[in-house]
Amino acid sequence: MRHESPQPATDPCRDANRADLALRYQSVRRQTRTLAAPLSPEDCQAQSMPDASPAKWHLAHVTWFFETFVLEPFEPGFKPFNPAFRALYNSYYNGVGEQFARHRRGLVTRPDLAEVWRWHEQIDERVVRLISHTDSLDALRLIEMGLHHEQQHQELLLTDIKHLLSINPLSPVYQRAWPLVPVAPVPARWIEREGGLTEIGHHGEGFSFDNESPRHRQWMEPHALMNSGWTSCATAATPTHAGGSPPAGTGCARKAFVRRCTGRSPKTPTPCPPCSPCTATCRWIRTRRWCT
Repeated sequence: MRHESPQPATDPCRDANRADLALRYQSVRRQTRTLAAPLSPEDCQAQSMPDASPAKWHLAHVTWFFETFVLEPFEPGFKPFNPAFRALYNSYYNGVGEQFARHRRGLVTRPDLAEVWRWHEQIDERVVRLISHTDSLDALRLIEMGLHHEQQHQELLLTDIKHLLSINPLSPVYQRAWPLVPVAPVPARWIEREGGLTEIGHHGEGFSFDNESPRHRQWMEPHALMNSGWTSCATAATPTHAGGSPPAGTGCARKAFVRRCTGRSPKTPTPCPPCSPCTATCRWIRTRRWCT
C-alpha cells in the first residue's frame, strides 16, 4: 500500500478564505453564547468539584486564548482588556506565566459574568478586524486552532454544568427543549471490518491537531464497531425490574450495546476494561436477566 503524505493546507490569506474564517469565527463564538444562554449567573459561577470548572471560567478562558495568543503578538498597538486576566484565566500554559489554581476557580466571583461578556464582545470585534487586515499566516492559523480549542470547551461547559445540576435536589434541567437542533435517530447496527494493513492519521487539507499526524500504516485485526453511541435515552428504556424483557421497539440498540459490553460482539469478543467509563453501565445491565 502506497503511503501518501498530507497535502499542503489551503492558503489562509486569500480573501475568500479570510471571509470564510471570519464567518466560522463568528459562528463558533455565537454557539458558545447559545450554549450559555439557559444558564443563570449563579449557574455560571458554581464549581461542582475540583475536576470541573465553572461555566464562567470556560467563557473567559476561550476569550483569553484569542487575546493572549492572537491579539497580543499580532494586533498593532495591542492593549489587554484587563492585564490581571492573563494569569486568572490561564489553564495549563506554563510558557505564558502563572495560573490560578483549578480547584479554586469557583471562588472567583469577580469579574462578574457581565464583565466576562463585555470582554467576549470586545475581543470578537478585534479578532474579526485582525482577520481582514493581517498579513500573518501564523495569526490566521492560530485563530483556526483557537476555534477548535473553543469547541472543545463547549463540550466541557456542557459536561461540567450537567454535573453541577445533577447535584441539585430540585433536579433542574439545563434546557427543556433538547436537542438544540433536530436530530434524526439512527438505527443501531454493527459495522464489521476484515482488518489488514491500513493507513490512519490526518490526510489532505484542513485543520488537524498535532497528535493526528503523521499519517502512517497500521495493522488492524478483524473487528466490529457500532455505528452510533449509546444514549441515556436508551439506558432509560432498559427494564428496571429484575427478570424484565426489553420493551418493544428498543431492543436493537440495546442488544448491540449489550453484545459489546458483555463480550458477545461478532467475531471478536471485546468485554469492557475493568476501569472503562461504560463498565458501571455494563454491570447495571447485566443485573437484568434478559442480557445474561
